[in-house]
Amino acid sequence: MWRYPLLLMAASWALSCNETTSSTSPAVDAVDVAETAGDSVVDTAADVPSDASPDAADVAADVVQDVVPDVAQDIAQDATADGWQPGVACGAGANGKTCPSGQICYVAPCPKCGTQPPGTCAPALPAQGCYDYTHCAVGACIAGKPQEGISGFCLPLPSAGACWPDASTSLPACYPGSTCEGASLCAPKDACSQPSKPGACKPDAAHTGKVILWARNGSPVAPGEIVTVTWINGSAASIFLPGCTTYEIETSQGSGAWKNLGPPAVCAWEGYAVEVKPGAYFDTMPWPTPAKVNGANYRFTGTYSTGCQPGKPLSQSACTGSASVVSEVFSVGLAP
Repeated sequence: MWRYPLLLMAASWALSCNETTSSTSPAVDAVDVAETAGDSVVDTAADVPSDASPDAADVAADVVQDVVPDVAQDIAQDATADGWQPGVACGAGANGKTCPSGQICYVAPCPKCGTQPPGTCAPALPAQGCYDYTHCAVGACIAGKPQEGISGFCLPLPSAGACWPDASTSLPACYPGSTCEGASLCAPKDACSQPSKPGACKPDAAHTGKVILWARNGSPVAPGEIVTVTWINGSAASIFLPGCTTYEIETSQGSGAWKNLGPPAVCAWEGYAVEVKPGAYFDTMPWPTPAKVNGANYRFTGTYSTGCQPGKPLSQSACTGSASVVSEVFSVGLAP
């Protein structure tokens, strides 16, 4: 029953790859009438070609039908299996209700939730399909829309600063306020003029030209969760970071005063300075949050240097300048 979501994906990816689909103008058949009830336009003009099989039969001939939905309302109706309806609750949040055959009880990932959200019935996933990153061994689910019954596809998780648009990942690829631009996407089963290629994160005006220290996990962070810490060099020149630890942790219990907890590790030697070139992202040493804290606020502070001689410890690099930055505040604790 999930082949209808695949038809929509095939149409959308074909259009994105500048492919064309021939069409005829057959008469209305039973499946069109059933699927387009309430639509502003009956979609026979886009059939390739029409067939005479009733929709209830779900026969193979229906596969060649409605490859290109003609109006927005058709996307929800013609692209999904006839027996599936959006918004049907299931699982623990619906008194253990199960979904019909050919469907799964989909629960959106929420690792920081104290109480897991309720599930909803969604069409069963095809081979290599996905609704979110938990369905992908490689880490990124592209264009999965369980609320619409549309399966996405998996792609490798790009490095920091590179990105896939419309992707579900365990960590955000771009700093808040920035957008993913320049990517090209091609579903694995489609023949496109170019393969999938990640885009780059473009900052908004408020962050353009700045150096940013980013706690990538967002807020809140679960107790014991490991926070990924990333430096972003949005300036026009290289910056240089200490060769061991590059930031310190501060905490506030709500009084407004910040207490410095020091670096995430103690270094026996400073190491060679790390050069972060203009526009680059650098993932530094992560920080495991306290396992028994709930409700405290944290932030990171760090200092970078400029005009340094590369390939040396920072103390010997004859740097000409330095500046300090502070990350956004994040809390440690479970959401309701």
